[in-house]
Amino acid sequence: MAIRVVIFDYDGTVINSFLSASRISALAKKFCIMYMKWCYPLLEMLEIILHMQWPLHAAGMTCIEYMLDKNLLVGIATERSLAGLVVSARRSGMAIGALHFIRVRKSVLDAWVRYRLGTVFHAPSGKDGPRGFHTLIQWLHEHGVSPVEVLMVGDDDTDRRAAALHGFSFVMVDRHHPNFEPVYRLVAGATCDVPGA
Repeated sequence: MAIRVVIFDYDGTVINSFLSASRISALAKKFCIMYMKWCYPLLEMLEIILHMQWPLHAAGMTCIEYMLDKNLLVGIATERSLAGLVVSARRSGMAIGALHFIRVRKSVLDAWVRYRLGTVFHAPSGKDGPRGFHTLIQWLHEHGVSPVEVLMVGDDDTDRRAAALHGFSFVMVDRHHPNFEPVYRLVAGATCDVPGA
């Protein structure tokens, strides 16, 4: 079946949050992700307090823009809260309002902050949990999209497990030097017109 929906992981796939001007902050994030299951609230607080800004992966942004131009449904899936995602995206210069949907982690922070965005799904569990994409999959079903028509693009095994659990196709990219050519090929089928190629 043809790919109709592309879900991009945020940290490491769209933004280079594993590289920063402060090597300590990058190492702290790696430690946090490796050893603390619920590290994103701490990361979000540190980003706000320290005014941290992560660079966008230019190749990832080009890929997102290309998929939007091809009229695919395009969204972000992250373990961040909506507040944390919006702050990070604004500082990085990413216009998340152009996306069709956003999947975030439920957070008490979001009860006090309202953002005017498109469709937002607040997940009760991690991406690779049984309910990690439950409401998003229901929404896609209402729009006539089955899981086999969904491609997930990520940079780690959590993303891979999430895609497998929910029946999505998956492309792994390197978080330091991501190559999105396999994404273009899967979306285009046998032919590939990669921008800039």
